[in-house]
Amino acid sequence: MLGEQDNPSDKVKNLKHYQDFILILLYCGLRIGECSAIRYCDVDFDKRIIRIAYNFAIQKDDYRQTIVRKSCKSNEIKYVKLPDILYSKLYQKSLQENPENLLFYSHTGKIITAKSFNVIWREILSICNIPYRVPYCLRHNFASYLLKNNVPAVDVAAMLGHTNINTLSKYYAWALNPPVNPEFK
Repeated sequence: MLGEQDNPSDKVKNLKHYQDFILILLYCGLRIGECSAIRYCDVDFDKRIIRIAYNFAIQKDDYRQTIVRKSCKSNEIKYVKLPDILYSKLYQKSLQENPENLLFYSHTGKIITAKSFNVIWREILSICNIPYRVPYCLRHNFASYLLKNNVPAVDVAAMLGHTNINTLSKYYAWALNPPVNPEFK
């Protein structure tokens, strides 16, 4: 986990370090690699939007694994709304940061990868007595919430970075056309 030698207050402090990262995942529906790759220059604080053009991924060769920054999965740039809950905090931090710096680093100052975040995520769920679920559920919650609140499927697909709604339909058909029990009409 975070280290057997960590005292409980250090462990909680380290876990709190990821709060803003988790909120961006939840409120923007981003993949972990997309969220990890956001730099301060990708955030337009005047318009309150975040430009998502890159992600971090693990590239493996015969001898080692390397973290690489590459174009997003669909090779398209997408824009997401900066959550109001994070605006002030991130804006204040941006005044002290180099625009090329990443918004989020691990509690040890490294790039957050899906693998490293999963360790933290498990620990957070454990402390909260929540059964394990994959971090990707934050993305699914985002999409499901929008669809259940009648946001057009085309718009939700665009927010998720899907090039068409077929991908959205494949995973969220139940939310697009929920069955209606005639007794409740």
